[in-house]
Amino acid sequence: MGSRIAAFRFCAAFNSSPAIRHALQARVSAVLTQFQLGAACNALHPVEARLARWRLHLRDRIGHDVLLLTQEALAQNTRLGDDRR
Repeated sequence: MGSRIAAFRFCAAFNSSPAIRHALQARVSAVLTQFQLGAACNALHPVEARLARWRLHLRDRIGHDVLLLTQEALAQNTRLGDDRR
């Protein structure tokens, strides 16, 4: 569940609260780590492993095993269309 806050109020809260600053920095670090792992996975693993990782990640996000996807969506989200292996 998300909320909205004016940018100036967020900046003020960020600057005045070590707890908010720490929480945001931890989240940014976690997201960057995910991106790095994804890039490494895409560079080092074959198509089947990348697809399996992406499907498990999607399953975790939606909370069930039924994934209604087109081949185009799979290709876009796993970069299978660019695979040269």
